Amino acid sequence: MIYIESNSGGSSGGHLALRTGDFVFHFQQYPDGFFRLKRDRWKHFRFVYNDIENRSIFLAQTPVTEQQYRLINRHFARFILAQDRNFQNLAILERDFRFRKSPEKESPFLEIEAVGLFQRCKGAVSSPSTAMVHLRDEVFRRFGKGFLEKEKVRLEEQIKRLALDRPAACVLPRDRIDFVPIVHTPLQELSELLELKAALEVLEKAEPVREDVIMEIEGISPCFRCVLRSFKGKLESSVIALFSSNRPDRGRVLLLQMARFQAVSRSIARGHLFVLDPFHEECPRVSPDVFMEDRDAMEGLLADMKGRLLGMEKRMCAAGIVDEPSYNALENLAARCRELQKGLQNREYVRISDEIEIPCRKGTIELSETVWKQGRKQKSLEESRKHYNKYRQRLESLYQYDLITSNCVTRLTDEVRASLPQGHLKDVLEADFSVAKAANFVPFRFFDYWVSWAGAKRVIFLPSFRRRKLAGLYRQGCRFKVYLREFNTLTSSIYSPNPADTSFLVFTDDIFFARPLFGAANIAWGLFTTASGLVTAPFDHARRIRQGLWGVIYSLPEVVFSNIRKGSFSRLKE
Repeated sequence: MIYIESNSGGSSGGHLALRTGDFVFHFQQYPDGFFRLKRDRWKHFRFVYNDIENRSIFLAQTPVTEQQYRLINRHFARFILAQDRNFQNLAILERDFRFRKSPEKESPFLEIEAVGLFQRCKGAVSSPSTAMVHLRDEVFRRFGKGFLEKEKVRLEEQIKRLALDRPAACVLPRDRIDFVPIVHTPLQELSELLELKAALEVLEKAEPVREDVIMEIEGISPCFRCVLRSFKGKLESSVIALFSSNRPDRGRVLLLQMARFQAVSRSIARGHLFVLDPFHEECPRVSPDVFMEDRDAMEGLLADMKGRLLGMEKRMCAAGIVDEPSYNALENLAARCRELQKGLQNREYVRISDEIEIPCRKGTIELSETVWKQGRKQKSLEESRKHYNKYRQRLESLYQYDLITSNCVTRLTDEVRASLPQGHLKDVLEADFSVAKAANFVPFRFFDYWVSWAGAKRVIFLPSFRRRKLAGLYRQGCRFKVYLREFNTLTSSIYSPNPADTSFLVFTDDIFFARPLFGAANIAWGLFTTASGLVTAPFDHARRIRQGLWGVIYSLPEVVFSNIRKGSFSRLKE
């Protein structure tokens, strides 16, 4: 069981997580308002919270039987799978509802995944891609020259027979680990048929990938070029195999594999790494005004990512082979390098994502008047609205956040308890969590309770980044001189003012009795920053005013001996 101390920003009241082996499970509120389970690698989790966010971490090692360990792991793995399926289903139902309620005056077009990876999306006339001509010839050799035309006729017949006005097949989840079937809507079936038809047309015309979705990174070694040749052969085999497959989403996969085939072919031909742009259209973007405030940190991050990219290429060379998950990871890292480099060079917005994304660009396909009208009948719209609202309401009840009854403590302990048979740990977790009795919904209170009653073998303390550095300086020199230099943000050699932090003058996390005095100094400093921000507001969009006011807010608990803010470090390497 892991307790993470507070800091300004997210989890300002502390945080609770569970570690099993190399994975850490913890609940977190997402921008869409849902409170979801997240799974991180321990190394990355520790780096983010312990180093970058400068939070001390406590780990209570608790003995469990092998059976209990397997049950806990199995339960949380199932939770993640069920959660992913639920939000996938919600997205399908929302798309269906949006399509059916679109205004009559709109053109009869349907947005299709991955079609926008190719030139056809822009309506441009272009020369056939050499790589695609080779791929098309291989398909003809395997299935015959009339294969693509026959498949297109078959798909047209299926589209005509599709009843778009029938209701969706939708099952609501009973609880958070109920792995429900994927939602089937007529619109989803239509999309899959249109995707496959588009893939056939792309291959038939040997259409090139769009230039604005392919990114050139840097030169590659002869060894890595050989590895890419091997991967190119795998992509070719994958495309051939997909034409014999019955999987319903094969059109989207075909479009992706053909686009990757072109990117890899270009990398081999030109000796530079070319990858597809993996950022989706709705991904968050960071303004240059934000990341240029700490350019040194961004330059360090870019150098670190380039080093990791080179290391990834070397590992692939050593293995002599690359599979699709590894290539997808390479694709994402390379694209992030290029995105940040371009942002720093041109002062442009930088797109960000905390997930490994699969390249995809939406494109539009025109529908026949018959299909368009059939899908927009009033009865169909009402059915679609009902399914979407019911599913969303169900997920809101399953993944809601509440400060007391559904937070990082109560939700995590609920799931651990649900995974275990009767026994000591289950009894401990079924204790009364009422506010009046123990306030165990508060992370540090529950952690103390767990250590006392769950039979924790030992508690490991991982001091925050600043505390570790400060301890090292104390060992090397005069403790008093070191403290005089490091107790404030102006002269500290460890901490550099971070634009992401609130405005403060002195650190209060490593003192206690003098904390109210230091807190008063921080309040005065925050007010001074706010006042000076009135002068700079026309030039910095009131950034100093916000930093000063938040600095005052986070300094108030220090006056009553409590500490939240500790400063953070954005220039660290993992």
